[in-house]
Amino acid sequence: MAEPSAVSVIIPAFDEEAAIGSVIASLRAAAPWREIIVVDDGSTDRTGEVARTSGAKVIRHPYNIGNGASVKSGIREASGDFILIMDGDGQHTSADALRLLSYLGEYDLVVGTRASSGQASTARHLGNTALNRLASYLTGREIPDLTSGNIAYKLLVKLTDAEALGPLVLGIGGAVGIIPVGATVNEIVNIATYAAAQTPVPVQRNPSASLRP
Repeated sequence: MAEPSAVSVIIPAFDEEAAIGSVIASLRAAAPWREIIVVDDGSTDRTGEVARTSGAKVIRHPYNIGNGASVKSGIREASGDFILIMDGDGQHTSADALRLLSYLGEYDLVVGTRASSGQASTARHLGNTALNRLASYLTGREIPDLTSGNIAYKLLVKLTDAEALGPLVLGIGGAVGIIPVGATVNEIVNIATYAAAQTPVPVQRNPSASLRP
């Protein structure tokens, strides 16, 4: 199990003023994390202010540039040996965060997978199902939730180092993968061959959140 004191928690957030404070409070009560980093992706409300007051380190984008870019911004600032990514709308719990960490050590990557009932709408469920099947076919392994926002993994190379080096050849467990410059976390995960585990996580619906699972 990865010790929470070695884990940087990264929370991308857009207009999550109503939820972000309780998300951070729950995390801080659960474990002594190395740091909690909230990436305020150009919010129009007090998301960043509430996050900072609640004890998180806040990175602010001047305008909304998306979840993937927000995660990368957080990783650039992370100082932990492990990364834990959670959504800022309260759909993931601190208990689930600790459960994901319990697999690290045995595995390099753990993905919290949602049940079909956790999807926001039938249309999104159908779209994600199609993506999951395509990803499973391309990688030769079952990927039940490609777009999960609840991921924990060992940080094998700092993103800033990868960007400075250009395309990076990375060997993991005897396999070799190529990480292109500017790759997102999900791209890195799918290109590199991690020892990976997937575990179901319940989704907590938050009617006040700006995004839905």
